[in-house]
Amino acid sequence: MLDQSFSAENFRKILDIENRKGIYLEGEFYPDIDDINKKIKEINSSIRFLNKKGLSREDYNKEREKLNEKKEYLKTEKEENLIKKLGVVSSVVTAPDFKLKIEIDATITDKPVYKTTRILENLLTLKQLQYNFRKLYKVKQSNRYAIISHLKNLLDDGFPKTIIKTDIKEFYESIPHDKLLKKINDETLLTHLSRRFIQQILKEYKDKSQLADGVPRGIGISPYLAELYMREVDAKIKSIPNVMYYARYVDDIIVIFMPHIDNTPRNYKQEIKDVLKEEGLVMNEDDTKTRIIDLTDKSKNQRYDIEYLGYKFTSGYKDKKHISLALTISGRKKKRYAGRLLKAFDLYQKHAKGNEKLARKVFVKRIRFLMSNTRLINNKRNVITGIFYTNSLINTTEDFKLLDRFFKRLITKFMLPTALATRISRDNSFEAGFNPTCISKFNKIELYTIMQSWTK
Repeated sequence: MLDQSFSAENFRKILDIENRKGIYLEGEFYPDIDDINKKIKEINSSIRFLNKKGLSREDYNKEREKLNEKKEYLKTEKEENLIKKLGVVSSVVTAPDFKLKIEIDATITDKPVYKTTRILENLLTLKQLQYNFRKLYKVKQSNRYAIISHLKNLLDDGFPKTIIKTDIKEFYESIPHDKLLKKINDETLLTHLSRRFIQQILKEYKDKSQLADGVPRGIGISPYLAELYMREVDAKIKSIPNVMYYARYVDDIIVIFMPHIDNTPRNYKQEIKDVLKEEGLVMNEDDTKTRIIDLTDKSKNQRYDIEYLGYKFTSGYKDKKHISLALTISGRKKKRYAGRLLKAFDLYQKHAKGNEKLARKVFVKRIRFLMSNTRLINNKRNVITGIFYTNSLINTTEDFKLLDRFFKRLITKFMLPTALATRISRDNSFEAGFNPTCISKFNKIELYTIMQSWTK
C-alpha cells in the first residue's frame, strides 16, 4: 500500500528524486547540509587521487580506510541533520493551519501562469502530492512520438476517411471544480490530507483568478488533475460509432472516422462538441483550431495539409490515386527556428559593441546549439534534444533547406566579419544537423548563457 504521508522520510525521497534531476533543494534551503556535501565531494576527490601519491599497498589501504571512515561519518551526520530538519517541515505541513500558497507569474506567457511561493514546505508538499496522485491514478500525458507515428501510418494508407482536428477552448480554465472533486472523492484513493491540499489549491486559484472553475497553469499537480478529468471525455469520444483513431495531447484533439457502411451523412464535429459539452467543456471553433478534412471520395482531386503537435502532414488524392504523405515540421515550429536564428544575430550585433570576442564566442555556440543536437546535463536517462531528436519522424527536409537559405541571407544582411561568416556557414546547417550522430556538447554554464536573453 502506498505511503502517502507528508513525512520526513518521504520528503527525503523527494529530495533524492530532485537531486537526480539536477535540482538541489537541500543545498538551496540548508547551507549547512550543502557544506557537508562539499566536504564529502572533497573526500571523494582525495580517494580518486590516492593512486597518484605513489603509496605502498599497505599505506594506500590505510589512507583509503581513513578517508572512507571520515566520509561515512559525514554521510551519517548529513542524514541525521537532514531528517531532523525535514521532520520540522513535516510538522509544519501536517498542522491544521498550514495552507499551500500560489501566486501569479504574468511574465511567462500571454495566459497567467501560477507558481507556488518558493519555500521548502510548499515545494515538498506539492512534489509529494504529485507523487501520490501519479502513483494512485496512473495518470500520464500522452506520448507525442507514439501519436505522430500512428498518424503517419494512418494518413499514408490511402483509405477513405474523415479527419477532424480541434482543441478545447480555455482548457485549464474550464475544468469544473465540482465534477473534478467528485471524481477524486468518489474513488477515495487519496488520503484526507492529500484531498485537502488539492481543495486548497483550487480555492487559491479561484481567489487569484476570479474564475469559477479551472486548474492553475504552471502548478505541477494541474496536468495530473486535467488528465484524470479527461478520462471520461476520452472514453466517450472513442466510443462514437466509426471512430478509427483518437488522440489527445493536453487540449489538442485529433479524430479519424472511417466511412459509414451505407454512407449515411454524419455531423462528426457536432458529435464531438456534444461530448465536450456534457463535461462542461467547449470546442474552439476558430478556423485555425478546428479543421474537418473529408477524404471519403477518392475520385475527388484534393490536397490537404494539417498541423498537429509540431508536425505538418500533407497528402490527398489525384486522379483517384493517393498522394504519398509528406511529413515535415509545422509552420509554427519553422517560424520559431527562424525567430531564434534572427535573435542570435541581433544579440551578437548588440553585444559585439561592448565585447566582440565574448559576443562572437556566445554567438557561435548559439548557432551550433540551434542547428545540432545536445545531451541534456544532469539527466540520468541521457535524454538528447535538438534538430533531429525533436523532429525525427519527418520524411522530407525541405523546410530545413529553406531555413538554411534564410541563415545564409542573415549572414549577408548582418555583414559579419569574413572569418566569422566562413566559420559558422562551414560548420553549421539545419539539414546537416538533422542527423542522430550530430551531437554538440555544452556544459551547464554554456547552456545557461546560450538561453539567456534568447528566449525572451
